[in-house]
Amino acid sequence: IHLIILHAYFSLMTFIPTYLVRDLKLSVLVANTIFLALPAIEMVGGPLLGSVADRIGKGIVIATGSAAITMFITTIPAITMPSLLFVWIALVGFFTRGTLTVLSASIADRSPASLLATTLGWYNLVGFLGSAIGPLVFGFLADVYGFVFAFIAVGTIVGFAVPIMALMRSR
Repeated sequence: IHLIILHAYFSLMTFIPTYLVRDLKLSVLVANTIFLALPAIEMVGGPLLGSVADRIGKGIVIATGSAAITMFITTIPAITMPSLLFVWIALVGFFTRGTLTVLSASIADRSPASLLATTLGWYNLVGFLGSAIGPLVFGFLADVYGFVFAFIAVGTIVGFAVPIMALMRSR
């Protein structure tokens, strides 16, 4: 789950400004103002969804957050109004950071205390494989098929976190 969410996240971090300038013909200033919504809203996503997870359960938040990330990323190409794009991209940041925060806590809960640092080391290694390959895959898809296809494909990949989480919960 960490790998696929970071795959999408770093794809967006790399390509949103380019998409907004090249395909939507926004100025660089407007594009980067919209892009700023993604990392800026993360500051509240982690603590807020962490608090929700403590009350209703981590698995529910991870599955719901993954579904929300999928929905928001796959529909980015349908949004052309800059102010709505700002909100849409902010929601991607909110759910991404919140889901990743709760996922980290879930991994810590499932790990023996004597192996927690090792487990989190491997968790981050696998996750950051996603951050390394995500922009490469997204860029390839955007070059060959266009940005619309790239957003839909990368967003859809995040949707695989929902059944993975369901399988984890059944254990």
